[in-house]
Amino acid sequence: MKIILYGTFGGFHLSDEMVDLYEEKTGIVLDNYSYDYDRTDPILIQVIKENDPEDNFRVWDIPKGTEYIIDEYDGRESLIIKDEVKWQVAT
Repeated sequence: MKIILYGTFGGFHLSDEMVDLYEEKTGIVLDNYSYDYDRTDPILIQVIKENDPEDNFRVWDIPKGTEYIIDEYDGRESLIIKDEVKWQVAT
């Protein structure tokens, strides 16, 4: 499964051109002020990668069924995979 993250500071956002292209391809209207995008949507990923001249986005490929969260610091996102986290245990 592919997932797209924002790889630089400033936060995940789409350009107006990306929103227009996505809406044209899918017929689905996006709210460009929302951060609630389906990051695994193959059409969204395609539109972003084809229209990201500054190369701000990163596509990760993870196995289906993998538990993950998107972590963010100052807008830059990273992927945290549940099985890769070493938990501390309170004593």
